[in-house]
Amino acid sequence: MIKLIKIFNIELEINYSLIPIIILGIFFGFIKEFAIVFTIVTLHELAHSLVSNFYGYEAKTIELFALGGVVRSEEISFIHPKEVINISISGPLLNFLFFFLGIITKNILLLEMPLLDFFNYANLSLGLFNLMPIIPLDGGRILRAYLCNSMDIKRATYTTVFVGKVLCMIIFVIGIILTIESIRGITLIVFAVYLYFKNEKEKEIVSLQHIQKVFSKPKGLNEKINVKVKYIIAYKESSLKDILKDLSIGYYCIIRVLNNRGKFIGELTEGEILDAVIKYDSLTTLGELLNNKDAKYLRR
Repeated sequence: MIKLIKIFNIELEINYSLIPIIILGIFFGFIKEFAIVFTIVTLHELAHSLVSNFYGYEAKTIELFALGGVVRSEEISFIHPKEVINISISGPLLNFLFFFLGIITKNILLLEMPLLDFFNYANLSLGLFNLMPIIPLDGGRILRAYLCNSMDIKRATYTTVFVGKVLCMIIFVIGIILTIESIRGITLIVFAVYLYFKNEKEKEIVSLQHIQKVFSKPKGLNEKINVKVKYIIAYKESSLKDILKDLSIGYYCIIRVLNNRGKFIGELTEGEILDAVIKYDSLTTLGELLNNKDAKYLRR
């Protein structure tokens, strides 16, 4: 990572993957166009950073790499979806603002300015591209935040990932069709593959975040006087891994266990589930855990 400068106390860094792009730009004589794109992407990410800081999520670094840029900041809470939407949409809105300013400037000057045309095209393209509902693009984060108004973050992420996968496949097919006529179609194929795997990776990230929040929940519960209770009905063959996915962040969960005939055979608290995850294998079933629990009480 190459550190450049600090802008509003936010570190601007260049990933090593960007160096070959710079070299190719110089070699083929596109250094001016590269400088324009570099500036536009930096300002796009800076817009995200400043709005993020406004809402209290400290943006620490902006990293630019071969396929775009990313802001490294404190974890953004999805408790307030409107904040997430405003942070995510700020980058594309800045691009559209630059696009309209560029169009106005061209109409006022009435001159042929290829670099200004490229500036306008780059801003419009970057703004529209980032609004596609594919994580990690801004559009994907906006869609997920909107869905968080009616469902939990995990379900919202899984739904958004599904939409993103479908769009990536469509872009991939379009890229193949365009490649038959022009080599430029390869760019779409590369972006489709990259976005597909980044989009899919988000499911693993949100699952890990969910588990971390569940394990840190007891500390938060100690600070509350009244706690909402959620009952989960599960069969004895269900594993700890299965139940862990269903534990909700805002509730204290109690698991009521049924046998194969649907008869109630026992009850486990969320605390017992979390203790068991640490002590036993995650594939341990609820039936086995109930048996261990009964044996422990018999020994007493």
